[in-house]
Amino acid sequence: MVKSGGHILVGLSGGADSVCLLVLLKCLQKEYNLKLYVVHINHGIRAEASLDADYVKGLCEEYGVPFYLFEEDIPALSKKMGMSEEEAGRTFRYKAFAKVAGNVGAGKIVTAHHLADQAETVLFHLVRGTNLSGMAGIRPVSEWEQNEKNMSAFEGTGTLRIIRPLLCVTKEEIVDYLHSQNVEWREDVTNQDDAYMRNRLRNQILPKLCEINDGALEHIAEFARCAAQHQAYFDKAVKIYMTEHVRNGQKPGEEMCMINREQLLVQDEVLARAVIYEMIAGVCGGKKDLTKEHVQAVFDLAGRQSGR
Repeated sequence: MVKSGGHILVGLSGGADSVCLLVLLKCLQKEYNLKLYVVHINHGIRAEASLDADYVKGLCEEYGVPFYLFEEDIPALSKKMGMSEEEAGRTFRYKAFAKVAGNVGAGKIVTAHHLADQAETVLFHLVRGTNLSGMAGIRPVSEWEQNEKNMSAFEGTGTLRIIRPLLCVTKEEIVDYLHSQNVEWREDVTNQDDAYMRNRLRNQILPKLCEINDGALEHIAEFARCAAQHQAYFDKAVKIYMTEHVRNGQKPGEEMCMINREQLLVQDEVLARAVIYEMIAGVCGGKKDLTKEHVQAVFDLAGRQSGR
């Protein structure tokens, strides 16, 4: 995840997870010769958010880590941009990360997602409807690429490499570690608000699953790891097939791509659908709002007789 001499940007909310992450990185800083920077986001949702920012600033001063504060009225921004508050908040966070990373030369963004977050995400995707990629949950290492829609709303450009070193760690281990180090943290009261689906999963469903099997979280996380491996293998096969069989438009600015449909339709259906999905995404310039219904429509069209 990191190399010696790396510049690392830490997303620090002030909660137990991110505080634990900062403490651990400070312990490893000398060994890995790391340069650490902290970004804190005030989303303008909770009245006590300014107190969180003050706490994080004080912790950074104590540890000698540069501190960057960003503030935004996320509820108002979500309405303006036609996004959910969760999506607007996430986009703003990573835009802030991108801006600071560019200014300080940080190559990695590190976040404090842990084992329960992984299990929660897999279940969240499952109940909302997903595919194998969604069942892979949160990747230990991933990239966040800005698109035209969010680039028009926020500053910053480019692709960010995100690393999550606590993804195999339980919440209990995080809390126990902080107690052992005599480190305090801030509690976000909205985490107990079961009006949000993710909170209901975290507060109601996951504890029930752990009552059924003590290793439920670990087993879900292991399933996610296997799903990610299978998805990576499949993605490679799709890429190879497209390289061999898909042709793009020849004229500048020509938004089209072509494939021999007879040759495509003799492939396994799962491969054919994946190729169609990638072709549509290539023409549209992204995958946002692209659903299985769109893929199904093109797949059905490809199977019809010419002229029909």
